[in-house]
Amino acid sequence: MFSRISTILIVSIMLTAFGSVIDATADIEANKAIVRSFFEELVNQRKFAVADEVFATDSVYKTSAYPDISGTEGFKDFLTEHLIPFPDAHYTIDDIVAEEDKVAARWTFKATHQDELMGIPPTGNQVMLTAISLFQIADGKIKIGWTSWDALAMMQQVGAMPTEREVYT
Repeated sequence: MFSRISTILIVSIMLTAFGSVIDATADIEANKAIVRSFFEELVNQRKFAVADEVFATDSVYKTSAYPDISGTEGFKDFLTEHLIPFPDAHYTIDDIVAEEDKVAARWTFKATHQDELMGIPPTGNQVMLTAISLFQIADGKIKIGWTSWDALAMMQQVGAMPTEREVYT
């Protein structure tokens, strides 16, 4: 009798633990899918309605060259403004990893400078840079996003900054 109860107890504990692993894996994959939708549908396909699906209404997006962007409407405005000088912008996810409620993506940005960018007239230059974004997901939506990218490289590629190190005397 005791060994049968022990066996049932051990099997129950194992099934519960295994079920938690399956749930955690499903959550991680769902979180990665949210970030993929962010890049593929919202940014690349310009489906702005997807912002309402992937961002929490009180979300904050932080990027290294701009002030914090608040909420879904704030992100839509930011993206619209960002696409003016680079209407052919395309983002490619090079790597994506996730753990618990965080998803990290290393991505490549490719575009042509076709309109004014921060006072710099269009040059027609091709721009390619890599960046890393980290997203915190809560209740199936992006709560906070952080992106770090090389603004100097972009300015060099559009011709606004020298690409070679200059010696000043």
